[in-house]
Amino acid sequence: MRRTVFAITVACLLLSAPATASASPSTDALSRCLVTRATSADKSALMVWMFSAISRTPAILPYVNLSERDRDEIARQAVRAFTRLIAVDCRAESVTALRDDPAGFESAFEALGQVAGYELMSSPEAMRELQRLGDLADESVFEDLGREAGLGMAPGRPARSKT
Repeated sequence: MRRTVFAITVACLLLSAPATASASPSTDALSRCLVTRATSADKSALMVWMFSAISRTPAILPYVNLSERDRDEIARQAVRAFTRLIAVDCRAESVTALRDDPAGFESAFEALGQVAGYELMSSPEAMRELQRLGDLADESVFEDLGREAGLGMAPGRPARSKT
């Protein structure tokens, strides 16, 4: 169980966007609208587009085989979702956020990205892959940290070092 919690925590940290110091009411309203009006297909399209973008990173590129045609289609699907959300479904909120807090407009989409990422990472297949990270971690390191922090973590099964 602790290994699963560890893996989920790492994934959430990797997927989370930097938090804004304080969101304006218009940004909050746009965030709520985007999160509630985005369909599962919208969220998937935006996450696949983010994956496509991230996969261009030199450290990741060797592990991904997306053609330019695939990347174009992925981008088109994300643009359709993005455009519908800001220009149709959440138009009033978008206009207000752009007028009152232009910088907050971006943070509203960060909120949508976090929700979409959480939903996708919650699939059974993703959870199994996250578990792999926990299985490979040296549990004793995290137990030591917990004890040092005063959390009184009871030792679990014998720690294994996979290095």
